[in-house]
Amino acid sequence: MGCRGAEPGSRATGPSTNTMRNDSMPTLAHAGQKVKRKALLALTLTSFVPLLILAYSLGGYIMAMLDPSRQARHLLGSQALLVFAGLLTACGGFVIWDIATSVGRVAEHVGGPKGMREALAEQSGAASTLMSSFTRMLATVEQQAEEINLFAQRLDSAYKELESTNARLKEFSFRDEVTRLYNRRFFSIRLEEEVSRHRRFNRPVSVALLDLDGFKAINDELGHSAGDETLREVGELLLRYSRGINVICRYGGDEFAVLLVETSKAGARNYAERIRRIIEAHRFSHGRPVTVSLGVAAIPEDVAPAADELVRAVDGALYAAKRSGRNRVSACGGREAETDAFSGELDGLEISLGRGRDVWDELAATERRPRFAPVEADDFTAEPAPEPASELMITVERTCQATLDALTAAIAARDPATHAHSRRVHAYSGALARAHGVAERDIRDIEYGVLLHDIGKIGIPDAILRKPGPLTPDEWKIMRMHPEIGRGVVQGIPFLRGALPIVYHHHERWDGTGYPLGLRGQQIPLGARIFAVADAFDAMTFDRPYHRAVSLETARAEVKRSAGSHFDPAVVATFLAIPLDALLEVQRQGVV
Repeated sequence: MGCRGAEPGSRATGPSTNTMRNDSMPTLAHAGQKVKRKALLALTLTSFVPLLILAYSLGGYIMAMLDPSRQARHLLGSQALLVFAGLLTACGGFVIWDIATSVGRVAEHVGGPKGMREALAEQSGAASTLMSSFTRMLATVEQQAEEINLFAQRLDSAYKELESTNARLKEFSFRDEVTRLYNRRFFSIRLEEEVSRHRRFNRPVSVALLDLDGFKAINDELGHSAGDETLREVGELLLRYSRGINVICRYGGDEFAVLLVETSKAGARNYAERIRRIIEAHRFSHGRPVTVSLGVAAIPEDVAPAADELVRAVDGALYAAKRSGRNRVSACGGREAETDAFSGELDGLEISLGRGRDVWDELAATERRPRFAPVEADDFTAEPAPEPASELMITVERTCQATLDALTAAIAARDPATHAHSRRVHAYSGALARAHGVAERDIRDIEYGVLLHDIGKIGIPDAILRKPGPLTPDEWKIMRMHPEIGRGVVQGIPFLRGALPIVYHHHERWDGTGYPLGLRGQQIPLGARIFAVADAFDAMTFDRPYHRAVSLETARAEVKRSAGSHFDPAVVATFLAIPLDALLEVQRQGVV
């Protein structure tokens, strides 16, 4: 490698030396011409001119001898010419001496140790310096090219990671957390696509809507874990006994929807009856029998090619199946749902018949009537007695609690530490809100908001949410999106709308330096201001990965110090008025 690196420099020296020698050639040629001219002048002065003068003098002398009258004059002229010839000869000698001196200097310049060789060496050194600078410049360019290439690779890697993250987020947005089936959002998108395909190619499309009979009893008596396992088992049965092109999703609660692609109404009825029998005969892990009611509707047999019309029709058909005894299939007939009970053994009805009407079914029926097409009483074989209003209210409250439990369970599954923190802050916030004079009807909204304040973190990638070290600025930008994600989750649930201020604004600060909106002072909702104090107090008094817990007194002093900057001074004053013993009791209740 070292030899290869030296070769260019060696090759560069040759041309530089030749160039300098070529540059010196004109100088030597000019000196040679001067020497030549001086030599000719010396020859003229010392040889040719004196010869002419001598010839003339000799001629004059001869003439003088021949003509004695002119002898004196010719002798004087001959003497003068001889003197002049002597001077020319002297001048010629001087020129010859000058030539010899010039030749000596040239010889010394050419062959001496300091002449041309030093000049050539100096020029060669300058050329080498120039080549070294050029080589360094090339090395710098190559290094910059490598850095640009490395940056491009990193950028490509970051783009691929972003694509992967987007794919995971998209997958998360289209999947049900419990069953891993597609969710209602994905079902709606695919249904619109199939309806559009029907308009273009006139291909049939059907929908089967399935509802578990008596599912609330399983949740109440066996627990939510048994209920979740039941949902998963039903989802697995649907996947196992359906075609690959069918779209199976958890439609909501205990309902499943199946989009039957290129399936007529008759085929959809046969499919629904087969699924009903399979689930009825299946032995579930909890040991209890489970039955289902199904509604079926199709395009073009039942409704015009519109997705919302098809959903209304199949929902009405399912309602008809529930009202006519459950554990049966009901197909839509025209604009109204008519009962279409299939013959067969119905020995799976002992749960629903033994317990009477399931209050969840009544709630679902009550909610469906105003939202979808009206259903006449004559369409059903039996008209159940109306439920008392008080029992319906209890059902609504239980349903709301079940929804809240499902959301908090999602937080716990995503980040167990956040869930435990939320329970403790829930206890502190309730006590602080009551001490601050908040009305009891508003305290429930605050408590809901506290429990769900970090629900948006279910949309944050694991690599950021569970990163053990500090986050980078780009990762913080993603992390700060969780209030917006949480707002999107909560705002679609009517009874949780009062929790939105805390879910969306729980990172605002009194001095306006918080996020996502940078609200200041009284612009921040009161619930979010109460939460901020309770949240900070709990964070300081429990161990975290990045700091150790401090005493209650130290935490109270830090809260007091941050009044007016991070916290509402009025809320801080109320908090400081709560005795330490009361805070200890609240903390104990929150941990339990």
